[in-house]
Amino acid sequence: MTFTQTGQIVDFSNPTSGIPNATISGGGSSVKSNAMGDYTLSVPQNTAYSMQVVGADSGTAYVSLNEQEWMLTGNANRGTTSFVSQATQGLLQIVLPSTPNPALAVMSVQVEATGACAADAGGSDVTGATIVVPGLPVGDAGPSGGPVLVYFAGSPPVPTVSATSVTAGLLPSAIIYNMPVATAFNQVTVHHPTCTQKAFPVNDLTDPHIVYTGNVELQALGAAPLPPTVSYIRVFLE
Repeated sequence: MTFTQTGQIVDFSNPTSGIPNATISGGGSSVKSNAMGDYTLSVPQNTAYSMQVVGADSGTAYVSLNEQEWMLTGNANRGTTSFVSQATQGLLQIVLPSTPNPALAVMSVQVEATGACAADAGGSDVTGATIVVPGLPVGDAGPSGGPVLVYFAGSPPVPTVSATSVTAGLLPSAIIYNMPVATAFNQVTVHHPTCTQKAFPVNDLTDPHIVYTGNVELQALGAAPLPPTVSYIRVFLE
């Protein structure tokens, strides 16, 4: 028995632009996005899987995306998934304090507010949150060769070395590179002045049939001529 996951692949730099012919894989199935970037993927019911997005026969080279693990408890709409072009990735990499090691992993982190922590519920939001992973001292970019964390800031948002915490409304919240490769990484800790980190499993904020397990596979960034690979994980405050 299967459930269907629908969604749209869009360009990170132009989120109104759907990307055709991207390959979306997960749960043992694989499909290509249509001319508008839309897709429908059939996956096993109530079974955890990771979604990968690679390629795109659109004339633009893209970074391969490794999404965090989730499972479906019913037919679900994933919404839009941002796909970063290799040209944009190159521009973003220029502002990083050091060059990512291609043998190690890159992970984007999105911090999202739920419940009383959500600003639209009259509470706080994710602004001011700080992110910690093993090997990254709090308040420090980490030793040479170890994990390096850079928060996003500005408009349009870019990795900003001077930023010291999460800014609400930016996608992603931060990027961490030079992380060890791992099949199921789940050691992201978020600190906030008034909110607390929500324990997994967590239902998606827009479609409760999507349930995050808290795991993400970290693959090596890789080097040319293969496209680079970046992982993506959401963590939640409440």
